[in-house]
Amino acid sequence: MKFVQNLAIAYSNNGYIYGYSAKALLDSVSIYVVPMCNPDGVDLVNGAISRDSKFYKNAVDISRKYPSIPFPSGWKANILRH
Repeated sequence: MKFVQNLAIAYSNNGYIYGYSAKALLDSVSIYVVPMCNPDGVDLVNGAISRDSKFYKNAVDISRKYPSIPFPSGWKANILRH
């Protein structure tokens, strides 16, 4: 989201972003921004969360209720890292 903010500021100030004119860039291309809604789930699927962590173990416990969903590759839920 910081990139979007910086791009908007550069565009409104007729400025540059990463060495490119923001106005020229946005006048010639479309940029789609899709914020990540489930970063902890992404971390789980990508293996960034240790299998020894309480968060991973909690997700494993929850996944046992849904044996038809492969874990963790098919997991689509938050893992509650609070």
